Amino acid sequence: MSWFGDQLNSITGKISDFTKEVLIESEASKLTDEESNQNGVLPFKELADLCKEKDQKIEQLMQEKQSLEKSIDELDQQHREETSYLLQLKNGTVVENKLLKQRLAEQEAKLSSKPDFLCNNFDHLNKDLKVVLTSKMGFDSDIFDDKCSKENQNLLTLFRLLSNSCTEDGIKEGIQWLENQKHHINNYTSEDKDTLNNLISKTNTIASSNVAMQTDATIYICNNQDLNRTFSKHSQTENSLEIINVTHDNTELSKLQSTIDVLEQEKAQFQNEISALKSLVNKTSSSIFVQTSEYVCECESLKAKLEASKLELINLEQVSNAKLKEQLDRLNNVKEKMLLKESVITEKDAITKSQKREITSLLEKMKTMREDLNTLKKEYSSREFNSSQLSSEKFSSSNHVEKDNEHEIKHLLGKISSLELEKSKLLCVLNEKSQECSSLKTEVHKLTSIVASEKQALLKLQQDNCELKLSNKEKSDPELTKETVKKLSNLIRDKDLEIESLKQKNSTLTTLIQETSNIPEHLQSLLEEKENLSRQIKVFKTDREKFMVDYNMKDKELHKCTTEVKELNSELLEQREKVIVLEQTHNSLAQQYEEKQKSLINTQNEMINLKQYLTGLEQQLVDIKEKYSNLLNQVNSGDAIQITKNELNDKNTKIEQLTSANEEKDHLIQEKTV
Repeated sequence: MSWFGDQLNSITGKISDFTKEVLIESEASKLTDEESNQNGVLPFKELADLCKEKDQKIEQLMQEKQSLEKSIDELDQQHREETSYLLQLKNGTVVENKLLKQRLAEQEAKLSSKPDFLCNNFDHLNKDLKVVLTSKMGFDSDIFDDKCSKENQNLLTLFRLLSNSCTEDGIKEGIQWLENQKHHINNYTSEDKDTLNNLISKTNTIASSNVAMQTDATIYICNNQDLNRTFSKHSQTENSLEIINVTHDNTELSKLQSTIDVLEQEKAQFQNEISALKSLVNKTSSSIFVQTSEYVCECESLKAKLEASKLELINLEQVSNAKLKEQLDRLNNVKEKMLLKESVITEKDAITKSQKREITSLLEKMKTMREDLNTLKKEYSSREFNSSQLSSEKFSSSNHVEKDNEHEIKHLLGKISSLELEKSKLLCVLNEKSQECSSLKTEVHKLTSIVASEKQALLKLQQDNCELKLSNKEKSDPELTKETVKKLSNLIRDKDLEIESLKQKNSTLTTLIQETSNIPEHLQSLLEEKENLSRQIKVFKTDREKFMVDYNMKDKELHKCTTEVKELNSELLEQREKVIVLEQTHNSLAQQYEEKQKSLINTQNEMINLKQYLTGLEQQLVDIKEKYSNLLNQVNSGDAIQITKNELNDKNTKIEQLTSANEEKDHLIQEKTV
């Protein structure tokens, strides 16, 4: 296209030079006419030179005509190449449509099992988009109808899929594909506008060349008239030369007239082409006006979509904030419960420690009791031994021994009463401890049930947190909003460029109208259309300024939303860390709880063993009492002398066995307590 423009510029330069030469020659011919009028006769050589110069100029014009025809052929070739390129693009779009249909079928098969939740929100959008796209189908130029229809079908199918789809990932992918298609269409329309601008510039140059040709033709006609006048004047003086020259001039004039007729035909053809180009310009201007209106409608629809998406984002943020607040409340409640449990566990630890202390004190008391029993047994054995010795002595000393025995018996009875009191106290303490152990068991069961329920609640909270994280990641992507904003800014720039191109076209039309003095009716209509377009451009400018103000406001709101989302994410991370800490503390408390359960079981077993040991001691005391009563009866009856040494030895062996058994039990109890 640049080469053709250079050729047109060279041709216009040549035509301008030729017009200057013709004007100079016309002035020279006027001067020669005045001189001839003054002298009355022109020489023959000057006429021949003029004829040769005009023949040369006619040849130059023919050459320029041929060059113009070549340039027109080149334009036709370029037009064919562009049409072939458009057909290739059309085939590519058909292939893309097939692939997209396959993908849509796959996605519909995938999404058939999922619930639809955004169909109601997209029904009105589908209707509006169908109306807009069907209005686009009425584009005037035959070249772009097929492609526009295919692209509109693609858009309709995609918006149907968006209306049927339920996942937000599919919606985002569809929006991105739509924005790519819109960018592709804008690039394609910008290329078409560039070609139209080039064609308009070419038509302007051709019109200027036609004007120059018209001026050249009028100059030729004037020159021919002057030549006819000169030949009529010279016919009287030189008849012989005039006959030859007239025949030659007539042939030349016939040639000139034929060339003039050809030029007039070419002029008519150029005028037809100019009218066709003007009609095309009118159509393109009307189509451009329709496109601008459609683009404005699309911008408004995009504004509405942006506002709807922002409202959805705000609602989602509110919902997420409410969920986060609920989760925070739940976490606080869980914390309070955990603190209460920790306090209960600490209290129970203190209780278990106090019980252990009491058990140790009881063991010490038991040891003291055993020592007392051992001492009593030793005293009893010594007394028996003394009684045996006293039996061998005289009966006279029996009265003194009886008195001593009575004092010792009283002393032993006092010790036995004190031991019984201690035994009753120990039994009371054991009953209290058994009741406390049963209450602790019930509380432990309650705590286990509470811990299990709280574990389930924690698992639910973790699942809710994961779902909220996924939803926030999917819905609060600032990169998508930035891309939409960039694409909207690119659309606005394209609209500004289109408005500037329309201004340039209007300026060219005004220059053409100013060059022509006689303004026809179709140019007046063009002027009226120009005024209407200028008014519409002003309206569009005001709308664009308003849109930019709204865009800046929405951009600020988006920045605020992104900052709030970041803050919420940081809060979520903090809460996750707190939940992790709580889980760790919960696990540690559960371990402590299990250990304390084991210690309780051990203490219960030890209590059972102690009870058995106490029953054994009670039986031993009963046996001792029986033996003591028997001894008293024997002392009272005077049969103490008849106790044999064998019985005493047997008793001593039994006492030694009992002491050894008691010592073994003491060792076992000490090992268990350790």
